[in-house]
Order: sequence, then structure tokens, then C-alpha cells
Amino acid sequence: MYCKYLEIDKSEIGSLKENPDLIPEKFLNAPQHRHRHLDLHKSWHGIHYLLTKQLWESGNEFDLVIIGGVEIGYDLNYGPARIHSPKAVKKIASLLNKVSEDTLKENYDPKRMDKLGIYPNIWVRDGKQALSELLTDFRSLRDFFNDCAKRSSAVITVIW
Repeated sequence: MYCKYLEIDKSEIGSLKENPDLIPEKFLNAPQHRHRHLDLHKSWHGIHYLLTKQLWESGNEFDLVIIGGVEIGYDLNYGPARIHSPKAVKKIASLLNKVSEDTLKENYDPKRMDKLGIYPNIWVRDGKQALSELLTDFRSLRDFFNDCAKRSSAVITVIW
């Protein structure tokens, strides 16, 4: 499973809601288009855990970052794509800016993560190396949302 984000212009939201079957093509063609994208690869679930300390929904605002957004389209094997409005993108950027890496390090609990089934279940095995990769990907995620927020862009998220 991979989690990918795609920046889109807010003017594209309506057409994607009407034609959600265009979403996979947008992701496949992202490098050739003006759209900016981010691939968290397999780090997405670990980052979600570091932010929420939960397997899935935590009931706090950090759910918005990885598993939030308005569902759009058909199931892509791990649920439908989700769209974040420019307002939601700004909120996510603000949330991510409030998180210190020290907090993420404190939340890293490899034994609990493996016990809960946090994908991809390599936390005890890979230990500090896995945490290092999560922190690198967290920085990329924070930078991506900050850049999108500055441009008042919307973002599409897929887990596939």
C-alpha cells in the first residue's frame, strides 16, 4: 500500500467530482503535468500513528492529515480517493507546523506499532532506521502541505 498526494488547482475540484475516473490518470501523469505530487510510499501509516498514536481514527484533528478529506470516486482497493479543499490544506499545514520532531520521536513505539498492525509491520525489525525514514517523510509531507497552502491549492489523496 502506498499513499500519494496530488496538488490540484481549486478550479479542478468540480470536474473531478463529476468525473472521478480521471483521478488515477492524473496521478499516473503527474510528473508530466504541472501538478506537484508527493509519494509517502509505505510511511503513511507510521506517520499517522506518530501523529495520533492510533491504528485508524483517533477522534483528533490529526486524522485529517493521512486519512481525512472528502471521499471522491470509486474504491481504489484501499478506499476511494479523498479531496482536501484549499481551506483544509491550510488547516493541515498549520497542524503539521505545530508538531515537533521530538513529539514524533516520543510517540514512536515499535512494539506497540507492530502489535497494532501499523503497516508495513517492520517497526521492531527496523527500529531507529524506520524512525529516521518516518521523520524524513514527515518533513516532506509538511513541506508539501505548506507549499500547497501558499498557492491556495487543493489536494487529492489516495492509498493504493
